Amino acid sequence: MSWSRLVSRQSQDRARGSAPTKVGLEEVIQGLRRGYRHEPDSGQREDLMPQTERIKCPKCPKTFSGLSGLRYHLPKHSGNFEFNCEICGKGFSRLNYYEDHMMKHEGRLHVCEYCTKSFQSSRSLELHLSVHTGKYPFYCRTCGAGFSLRKRLQKHENQCLNLIK
Repeated sequence: MSWSRLVSRQSQDRARGSAPTKVGLEEVIQGLRRGYRHEPDSGQREDLMPQTERIKCPKCPKTFSGLSGLRYHLPKHSGNFEFNCEICGKGFSRLNYYEDHMMKHEGRLHVCEYCTKSFQSSRSLELHLSVHTGKYPFYCRTCGAGFSLRKRLQKHENQCLNLIK
């Protein structure tokens, strides 16, 4: 079945309220290579397509407003990413996501001795260590629960006091 016929069949299925015709991974890739794009009949922009016009991933329940979103998503299933971090091995479909990720590696001098997470400041590392050691800088006066951030303690104490009342 041709790509355009398949997309048309999916639209018809949706209009009838039945399950859309399944799209195989090979058909999706063929459609992407040929440059086919599913345009709604109403002439509205593809990125503004209603939920009923969305394109479903053939490998999982996730849906997309256009083929470009699906194209960036598919490598998550295959592991074949266009951009790969040489430091940690994480893969990315988009250059800007890769560049943002690489910024995280730069300047991180404080490394956790328990899990190797890295932090830009010693204070951030110190707060993180409480996850491993169980030693927190803030404790609830009512129940004794520990927190690494004062605002989390304050939120907890409000809830804790409401439970007692």
